[in-house]
Amino acid sequence: METVTSINELKEKLNAVNSIKKLAFVPTMGALHAGHIELIRKAKLNGAYTVCSIFVNPTQFNDPNDYRLYPRNFIQDEVLLTNNFCDLLFIPVVSEIYPTNFNPPSYNLGSLEYHLEGQYRPGHFQGVCQVVDRLISIIEPDELYLGKKDYQQCLVIEKMLKDQLHKKQVELVKINTVRQNDGLALSSRNLRLSNNGLIMANKLFENLQLAAISFKEGSPWHEIESFHKKRILNFGFDKIDYFACYGIDNFEPIFEKTSTPCIILTAVYLEGIRLIDNLELF
Repeated sequence: METVTSINELKEKLNAVNSIKKLAFVPTMGALHAGHIELIRKAKLNGAYTVCSIFVNPTQFNDPNDYRLYPRNFIQDEVLLTNNFCDLLFIPVVSEIYPTNFNPPSYNLGSLEYHLEGQYRPGHFQGVCQVVDRLISIIEPDELYLGKKDYQQCLVIEKMLKDQLHKKQVELVKINTVRQNDGLALSSRNLRLSNNGLIMANKLFENLQLAAISFKEGSPWHEIESFHKKRILNFGFDKIDYFACYGIDNFEPIFEKTSTPCIILTAVYLEGIRLIDNLELF
């Protein structure tokens, strides 16, 4: 694997392969784990030349302290990517992605921008689109690989890609959440949890599973939501932003049993750290 830090270096490397192989892109903020590596693995299985970026994007953090404390392990990340056959790593500085003359566009994300993550993290999705759009315009991949743990983010990026008909079309490949044996969704933020916190955090997926069973059995969502919010707080979590059920096709709230595919999503705080997870129901 080769590592580059500038756009010019990146383009030099890509010019040699763009016409030869399919190009896959895996955007990350580093602190890599098995979930990220699964994205690399799937891209390689699809026969693509695979580019991974590590860039802790300041424009998607609505909490400056969260940005400051976000784990940064670039040396370990580079070793992990090398051992898993990533082809090229791009680690730019902020000024490379957002030069002084950069004029950030505004993205029409519809109701996606105001539900759930959008409601509790104002401006977050504009920042996500800004950086992914910028990186795509630099790398010009054929495929973009994202994890479904950040489910709403996948929908946001999907909408952004569909709306950009004047640009090269990029196929979005969504990969299932990778979990520990106890069910905890892998996340870079898990690195900030204590050992007790990691044990407690697996209760989040347990609640999603139990809520899914109750919903399939016909319990109304408002009862399920109330019960599991109390249960999560009783385990010792700090607070809950949401515990909600949404339709997969239209991403609108669902309140009672339906034949429509849906997804339960939650965001909570534990030891001051924000964790998200979800579970699809079919």
